Amino acid sequence: MSIPVITTEAIEKTLLPADSQATLTVQQLQERASYLSFQSEVGSYVSTIDGRTLHKDSVISLNSPTNDKFKLDPITELPSSRPTPRLSVDGQNVILEEDNLPLKTGTTFTRWLRWTFFSYYRRLFTLVFIGNMISLVVLLMRPNNVDKAGFVGITYSSTIDATSINLLVAILARNEHVVNLFFRVACSVPMSAPLWFRRRVAKVYSYGGLHSGCGVAAVIWYIVFAGLVARHIAVTPFIEPAIAALTFIIIALLLAIVIFAHPTLRQKLHNWFESTHRFAGWTIVALFWAQVVLTAHYNSLAPNGLSTGRQLVQTPAFWCLIIISFCIVYSWARLRSREVRAEPLSAHAIRLHFKHSVPTYCMGVRVTDSPLKETHAFATIPYFKTSTDPSLAEKALTPASSPTSTTFSSQPQPITDDKGFSILISRAGDWTSRIIQNPPQKLYFRGAPTLGVLRVATLFSPCVIVTTGSGIGPCLSLFNGYSHAPQRGRPALDIRILWSTPAPTTTYGQGIIDEVHRADAGARIIDTRTLGKDENGKPRRPDMVMETWRLVREARAEGVVVISNPAVTRKVVYGLESRGIAACGVIFDS
Repeated sequence: MSIPVITTEAIEKTLLPADSQATLTVQQLQERASYLSFQSEVGSYVSTIDGRTLHKDSVISLNSPTNDKFKLDPITELPSSRPTPRLSVDGQNVILEEDNLPLKTGTTFTRWLRWTFFSYYRRLFTLVFIGNMISLVVLLMRPNNVDKAGFVGITYSSTIDATSINLLVAILARNEHVVNLFFRVACSVPMSAPLWFRRRVAKVYSYGGLHSGCGVAAVIWYIVFAGLVARHIAVTPFIEPAIAALTFIIIALLLAIVIFAHPTLRQKLHNWFESTHRFAGWTIVALFWAQVVLTAHYNSLAPNGLSTGRQLVQTPAFWCLIIISFCIVYSWARLRSREVRAEPLSAHAIRLHFKHSVPTYCMGVRVTDSPLKETHAFATIPYFKTSTDPSLAEKALTPASSPTSTTFSSQPQPITDDKGFSILISRAGDWTSRIIQNPPQKLYFRGAPTLGVLRVATLFSPCVIVTTGSGIGPCLSLFNGYSHAPQRGRPALDIRILWSTPAPTTTYGQGIIDEVHRADAGARIIDTRTLGKDENGKPRRPDMVMETWRLVREARAEGVVVISNPAVTRKVVYGLESRGIAACGVIFDS
């Protein structure tokens, strides 16, 4: 792209009066010139936004040939919803560097505090947990007998009710239909809404904070209940042995679930995490039922006591347990065995095809060959119902704008009107390796299809989709599925695609490449095998933050959605959000 040159006379006429000083903003320089040719001197300055110090850098001091005192003051950057280029000095030239990343906002500590420590997931967790702890403190400060206002302090009943309510909310937050409701409500926000509002609504995928916050709060409430039981045993030796035994078994199982749910252990011992969540969870619900019923029965034996049934219907924990049990049974009642047509793509990947339904875009399903042992979530890829643009077949294997990118040729595909969908599986563990080596003829599906994070891409226009490896599978769910049922008020899907993976054609096949180009003819596909190795002999990796920024700048995108492993997702989302660019990406529960 040619850069216009602006003469000293033009600058003096359009920017500044003669023999005067003024402060120019980056925005003004963008509007008036993209290249300045001057004799220059470099000093130091501090860039700021809204009075906050951002970054120490070089100030550009321009000396007019006609006036040695003519200089520019330090540059102050203006806040913008979209990134602005930076300035640099190259010899005697002052250049707007549009290929450089924008400066990060705030200090290292404030960025860590805002985008890492207080992520939306942790904010939701903190809100739920602190709300529960405030309620607990209030009850602890009240007397155990009914006061003048009619309230009572901490009791067996209040702690059991609080435990059951928190467990109910934690389970509902994972129910497929509740999750789908969250996404549908969030993604119904109109595009006319301001970007600052849409980028916050897009964090709906952080609903995991509600699940974990209520789960941990339930454990705290039950520990208090166990403390009351222990105090009762110490003060009054008589207590029903069954109640005491159930109490301490349940608390041990609750602690086991919380311990294995810690991100570090969850990542290292994933099978243990799944087993404790499933089997310990079922056991807790069964034991909780026994404890609630036994408590009501023993209370009915007291003089003038209500019957067991009447006591149960007056207990909130009873109704919470009914809903909890229904949610658990419902998920397993939908367990179905489905026929599979396997399409091996390479030794690293396989595509499995199913014909029993046509899910909407950005839906995920849980499949397994051993339902009681483990289940695995995969995005559904609906079949595209129109043929590929034949013009794509004429594209040759040519490099894209990035030196590390390659645009692959695309061949037209036949029209596919079959009912069904597919899932893309890559080698990432024992189960996936077994499926790739020995493709199954049938797989089990459990629960209802669930919406995923890519649904929030419809909140931004344009939107950049960033993915690595087999993360292209969930992206194809959006690309192919949106054509079936475009969202009301959003008839067009305006996206750009960045996909980094080793040997994409060899690993995933030309068909996958074609589907990517159908969604974005200028998709940037980076073959990491072509990058070589660094000085330590390790394979080079592209700078995903820089590559994403280039696409954001090129498309003037409103937001970015990242589908990758936790390390890349965390790096890209932080690298963009700390520079003021809306970015979304799931890290575990996010």
